[in-house]
Amino acid sequence: MTENQARSTTDMYRLWYSQPAEVWEEALPIGNGRIGGMVFGDAVRDVVQLNEDTLWSGTLRERSNPSSLKHLEQARKLIFAGQLDEAQELVNEQMLGQDVQAYQPLGDLIVQYVAPEADSEIRHYHRELDLQQAVLRTSWQQGEQALEREVLISYPHQILAYRLRSTIQQPLSAQISLNSVQPHRLTTSGHQLEMKGYVYPEASWYGEKEQPYRWNDAEEQGIHFHTVLHVWSDSGTVQAHGDMIHVDGATEVVILLAAATNYDGYDRQPGSAGRSLVEQCRQQLDSAAALGWNQIRAEHVADHERLFQRVQLELGTSPEERSQQADVLPTDLRLQRYKQQGQDNELEALYFHYGRYLLIASSRPGSQPANLQGIWNPHVQPPWYSDYTTNINTQMNYWPAELCNLSECHEPLLTMIEQLSHSGRQAATVHYGASGWVTHHNTDLWRQAIPTGGDASWAFWPMGGIWLCAHLWEHYEYTRDVEYLRQTAYPIMKEAAQFALDWLVEDPQGYLVTAPSTSPENKFLTERGTPCSISAASTMDMTLIRELFRHCMQAAQVLASQHDTTSTRLAADQPASPIDGLSSVDRLSSIDESFAISESSSIEHHRLTGFDEQFIDRLMTAIDRVYPFQIGRYGQLREWYDDYEEHEPGHRHVSHLYGLYPGNEINRQQRPELVQAASVSLERRLEHGGGHTGWSCAWLINLYARLLDGEQAHHFVHTLLARSTYPNLFDAHPPFQIDGNFGGTAGMAEMLLHSHLDHLHLLPALPSNWQGGSVTGLRARGGYTVDISWSDGQLQHAQLQADHTGVCRIRSAQPLHIHDIPVTSDEPIVAAPEFKYTEDEHGHLIEFAVTAGERYNLIHRTEHVSGLLS
Repeated sequence: MTENQARSTTDMYRLWYSQPAEVWEEALPIGNGRIGGMVFGDAVRDVVQLNEDTLWSGTLRERSNPSSLKHLEQARKLIFAGQLDEAQELVNEQMLGQDVQAYQPLGDLIVQYVAPEADSEIRHYHRELDLQQAVLRTSWQQGEQALEREVLISYPHQILAYRLRSTIQQPLSAQISLNSVQPHRLTTSGHQLEMKGYVYPEASWYGEKEQPYRWNDAEEQGIHFHTVLHVWSDSGTVQAHGDMIHVDGATEVVILLAAATNYDGYDRQPGSAGRSLVEQCRQQLDSAAALGWNQIRAEHVADHERLFQRVQLELGTSPEERSQQADVLPTDLRLQRYKQQGQDNELEALYFHYGRYLLIASSRPGSQPANLQGIWNPHVQPPWYSDYTTNINTQMNYWPAELCNLSECHEPLLTMIEQLSHSGRQAATVHYGASGWVTHHNTDLWRQAIPTGGDASWAFWPMGGIWLCAHLWEHYEYTRDVEYLRQTAYPIMKEAAQFALDWLVEDPQGYLVTAPSTSPENKFLTERGTPCSISAASTMDMTLIRELFRHCMQAAQVLASQHDTTSTRLAADQPASPIDGLSSVDRLSSIDESFAISESSSIEHHRLTGFDEQFIDRLMTAIDRVYPFQIGRYGQLREWYDDYEEHEPGHRHVSHLYGLYPGNEINRQQRPELVQAASVSLERRLEHGGGHTGWSCAWLINLYARLLDGEQAHHFVHTLLARSTYPNLFDAHPPFQIDGNFGGTAGMAEMLLHSHLDHLHLLPALPSNWQGGSVTGLRARGGYTVDISWSDGQLQHAQLQADHTGVCRIRSAQPLHIHDIPVTSDEPIVAAPEFKYTEDEHGHLIEFAVTAGERYNLIHRTEHVSGLLS
């Protein structure tokens, strides 16, 4: 590789700018899952706006609304009597709750470079974020001085590290300080600066009180925080003056910062554990300081690269073209050019990688999940509280987690789901008299499970927990971790299904329906012509409940097989079942007819024995009675119980299409008529201006990928970047919401690999703009790692590594065969297994046995195939 090629490869993974950030949406994000920073990069006065992921308003309080249960039966009577306006009024007045709490900013780290010649010109300014290393660099010249700054937030060390140095070894001076919009106090001592403060116990206080918010020992206080920074230099002096630390005569300055809060859990009062926050911070700083800058940086980079380098994506741009695009134009100008000219494959690839970077930076084991703004928020009254919105946004944050090989980053969400299953029990009992657990459309650090205040169209939606359970099953599908399924996922899914069973009621036709029911945030027109959100059996409700029941039944089959003494095996030294490598749909039809899902999703239970039989019987009895999909007068998939006219035909939510994506109930193999109806629904939405928010546009990418429409999917990739992206590549709802970044990354991966049915589908929605390229490291359900390369719009080569022994089926537009020659010289040769090849109206299908740990090379078949099974 030439020097130019090496540099252009690095450029694929960096955002860079020729000026500092003037507004927050131009600053660049760094984070370790718990601590987040937005770095502005000004040469003279640099600001790093800080967050800590457990710094939220609020305390542990009782917020249930017993009035809800008292009015539930009346609401149902009104709905089935067709009095929908009256039902909506009743829900709004009697069955809602209280708003969630708000994610809060911690403060600012301010580093001021004191130039010998204050008015001297700043030259050769350069600011960049290296996605591969998770390091932010700034360099510039001023007067006779040349300076460089690097900032990172380390997961292994749980600290922020900041280095300012002269690259020509000339002495420099700097002033370091901390500040916060929160009530706070500052103390300095020698090389150390401390800031302690607290947030308010109610988010509303920030609007009721005047700024600046002053420390008041007499008022009720919420979560407390403590921030400690330590400064050292290679030479010169470091001294505290007032509320600042001054450095003079050094050629290198290193700042380490630690932060902690007294949040002790969603079910405990802050500070109840009695931890010393200052000691916690000092211990983290002492441990990091003992290592020094170089080792901190090296260990941070190694930790980040372990995750980030798992996946690579190139979209057909030559090194020379890439060098021209990335070297000549800064990212903000490149984005502007993309908006005007419409094509820059490597910018699209950069956006894909940026989504992976943001997930690593905002969601790591032990942290809180990524919220509406990830972990980056400067506002005390942030948009939508910067909360967890569980009617699409929180789930979209984690769409790329498994597919893009970041399963560890999924863990914070999975942990929150488990916590919500506890807090949601009381909500289910008090609000609805139901067993199991429930969560509505918003939650927060305190794991609020009740409805919020506001309007029923968004606040009354008791399906949030049921949707979240899909992530538990997805984690199992990608990992095939049976102990996780047994110990964690199944018990939580079962309790959510118990709530669903209790929540369902019989309608006049004998179907089981939800009532009251909404389709998230959308409204229809009643016979009176008034906008209304309340009816029975929204399509999304029914889809989610059927999916949850199906997942519980599939999980029971897996766990039953583990209890069967005739088939019990130790995974470490015994071969897996031949069906372990298949996705859930294929497994159900391949377990020696143990049970099968028919078109109506009923299950033959006569062989499903040995695990939770009584409960599974209840699900089997209920699932066939759940209100089915309906096709409306326009050929569209109906969104509501009746074929109502839409109040807002171009609404941003497409909740009724959940079964197409992220679900799989609407698919070409089993229900092609529903696929067509879903397509009509999308067309109608777009005709009326749908997809106008960033996250909604990202959802469209994924939906069109499932429709195998690469051109439309790519159209919305372009729209997402050109219309809904800030200069720092953050998603614009507007305002900033991070879900569009994650949804966009997931959508691009979905265009390249499907695994939601009974096979892996390679390049299912490849657009003409991506004529050549490669992707490595994507994950597929069943426990596979997949690499794909293509040219001239056709698949050329794929490599598959199986985590489990079993049977693999692969679909592609071009015929494939398995090759026994390694693609790289260091790859072990594996004899090509026999395979079965078929062709149908959907393309070419190859089926073969796989062994755990082995790699299999598949190439485009252009000649006679050997090894074909008869």
